[in-house]
Amino acid sequence: MVCQQRGSGRAFASSNWRTLTAEPLNHPAAPPRSPIHEAQPPQKTTQRSINDSSAIAEGRRIYLGNLLYAAKKHEIAAFLEEEGYKFTAIDISIDPFSGRNPSYCFIDFDTKDKADRAVGELNGREFLGRPVKVKPCIPKEQRKGSGQNSGYVFDRWQRNDAAQHFKGYAARECRLIVQGLPKPSSQAHMNEKLAEFFQNFDIQAISKTICPHYQGRAAPTAPHYAYVDFASASQAQAAIDALDGSVGPWGTVLKLTKAKTDWNGP
Repeated sequence: MVCQQRGSGRAFASSNWRTLTAEPLNHPAAPPRSPIHEAQPPQKTTQRSINDSSAIAEGRRIYLGNLLYAAKKHEIAAFLEEEGYKFTAIDISIDPFSGRNPSYCFIDFDTKDKADRAVGELNGREFLGRPVKVKPCIPKEQRKGSGQNSGYVFDRWQRNDAAQHFKGYAARECRLIVQGLPKPSSQAHMNEKLAEFFQNFDIQAISKTICPHYQGRAAPTAPHYAYVDFASASQAQAAIDALDGSVGPWGTVLKLTKAKTDWNGP
């Protein structure tokens, strides 16, 4: 039995890291910025095979949705085993910045009959307090706009090594929390502006902008925030020294602090 934790999913649109270009801003002096690719080359990426997998073609893969964002692969495995289902793989995406899944995963079985039985019997069954949605996994047609990246400096769903690649950034003091962000009009625009804000620094990745409601705070009053990873602790500290408390591209004062821990993975 194999439980695979993957760094890919519905938001995948590019197999590459993104480098966003922007006009220079008048920031205080800081170390020269290198392209995102140069400081720490990404590990070899294995693309997600959801649309061409033999498991789909043979009807052995199912979709398991309506999951809690905090659901972990071992909990899903235990749920399936308790229900008497033997599976061959769990394909679940994990955001390397927040530890969240996208609310669904895919399950492979060794036969179509077992997959069909799971669809018929598990749909609506309660898992971690929520009724799951189960259906056969059918490859979708190429969506309009697919094939272009999703607006992130790092596309968190695309890489199957995402969680492993970004572990340890907080421990090395290379990850900052940028607080004071507005609600983004679009994630692509937010990441473009953050890339401009840090244009003098060697940034490795920018996370999705996180709503304060995710942390249990009052969404109308608490600011949004994002994680930004740097090539080194010295780069992260230089960014704090130069930019903490300065006004960001949206006219709001941004607070920069070092992240204390990585996400709480499974």
